This record gives sequence, structure tokens and C-alpha cells, in this order.
Amino acid sequence: GVVSVAPALAVMCSAGLLLPLLTRLIGEVSPTAAWALDLAAHWQLIFLAGLTISVSLAVFVRPQWSLLLLLSPLPWLTAWTMAPDRGGDGAELVAIAANVSVGNSDPAPLVDWIRSEQPDVLVIVEISEGFAKKLELDDSLPYQVVRPRSDPFGLALLSRHPIVAHQIVDDAHGVQSIEAKLNWRGNVVTVVAFHPMPPLTPADHIRRNEDLASLATRLKDVPAVILGDFNATPWSSAFAAPTRAGFRLASGYSPTWPAAWHGIIGLPIDNVLVSRHWTATKRETGSDVGSDHLPVLTRIALDMPSR
Repeated sequence: GVVSVAPALAVMCSAGLLLPLLTRLIGEVSPTAAWALDLAAHWQLIFLAGLTISVSLAVFVRPQWSLLLLLSPLPWLTAWTMAPDRGGDGAELVAIAANVSVGNSDPAPLVDWIRSEQPDVLVIVEISEGFAKKLELDDSLPYQVVRPRSDPFGLALLSRHPIVAHQIVDDAHGVQSIEAKLNWRGNVVTVVAFHPMPPLTPADHIRRNEDLASLATRLKDVPAVILGDFNATPWSSAFAAPTRAGFRLASGYSPTWPAAWHGIIGLPIDNVLVSRHWTATKRETGSDVGSDHLPVLTRIALDMPSR
């Protein structure tokens, strides 16, 4: 019965929890193996749930199976480094990233939620022409760079604070990112809207990692925030190079895709990545905005004095 297969399931889930470590060991040896292991490593929270359930059953066969629960902390230990937490006693920048789904032409749920949260910066991923035309946030986020597309790579960056400069950066395959410099409380802060190709092939996996590595290398010495749908979870090799450059994740572990049942069975692929200049004061997922993704909201504080 179910109890008899529980030990095998417990072993499989234990192996799954070790995948992020294995990926780091062989990532430079075989790109194809690194891609396959990285895809499997995303499901850490599912492996943890499976381990907890299977061990709870396996102990009826042999109590020693309970020792596998020692692996339970691994999802928090193998994730790439999170931005340090800090109490909310100073100026905070509220940043939101929302993948609205390219087929979605109704921004009303997003607009309602944005008006309630009052962010400083909003990045919209997969924005279409129809969605952009109906987006009415000029009053609260008046500084805007909007680049809608008919494919899933439309982007928009909206800000409460002046955008003093911006550029559209195309990678070798026509996937864009938006880089904007904001004047935030006397500091020049770089904000990037980012949405790489999903890692459907080993080549896409490498391209995503290289694009993110290039961004992090260029921006490591300035206060920078990278937001969007990274098509990568906190356990992905995509964050290896940014971590070496001093970047940290300011979003959390809560799943954002798919949005069904508030992401209870899903992956945290929508993220906020910050340079070493920031601390985090709040990390959460947002409400349903009519997409197959949940948005992410983070409050971050600049760990340096304003000029």
C-alpha cells in the first residue's frame, strides 16, 4: 500500500533536496546536465513537502527513516543569499514586479492593487498593447518607460520618482530589458526590468545566466534593483554570478507561478534582486491580478546616507 512505497518516495525527495548542491558541482562540466539538474532543483518546496509526508508514513515501516528529516532545512541553506533584513525605521523603496500574462488585456485588478500598495517602482512583464492602453496609473506613477509587445517579452517600468535616464538593452536574440536611473530621495538608483527567455533548452539556460551575469557585473558598484520574471528560483544557478558580484535576493520563497490556489503548488520565479547597497524590510507575494503569475512586493532600504 501507500506505506510500502513511502521509503522510496522519501529517498527520491531527499535526492531532490540535494540537487542545488549537485548542480553547483557539475555546472562547469556538462552544460546539458547542468540545465536538466537546474530545472529539477527549482522544486525544493515540493521536495520538502514530499519528504515530510513520506517520512511520516515510512516510520511505520522502520523508525530510522525519521533521520531523513534532518534534511528539512536544506531549502533555506541551499538557496542563494538573501538580502539582510533590517527594521523599517528609515526611508524605504517599495518595489513591485508583476507578470500580467501577454493574453491579459484587463489591467483593472493590477491597478486596484497598485493603488492600495502605493509602490515607488512597478515593473510589468508581458505587457501587451491592449493592456498598456488601458493602464491608468499616470497619477501615482507618472514617470514611465513602456515597451509593449505581442509576444511574452513586453516590458514596462513605472516610477513615482523622476527617471533621469534610461536605455533599452537588447540581447543577441531580441529579448529586451529596461535600465532606468531614478532620482530617489537625492540618490541615483538604477532599476532594471528583466525577463529572459525561459530555459527551455540548454542554450536558453546559458543565455539567461549570461544575461543576468552581465547585468550584475555592470551594476555591482551602484545602488541597483533588478525586478521581473527571472524564469529562475532562489535555488537556480542563474544567481551564482550575481551573488559573486554582491547581489542578493530581496524577494522571498513564496511561489508565484502558477498562480492557482495562490501558488501553493508552484515556483518562486518572479524575483527582486538588489545590489550590496540595500537591506530588505519586507518580502511578500501580492494578490491575484488576473494573470497566471502572482506579483511580488518588496520594501528595501538603502544602506548608505542620502546626499
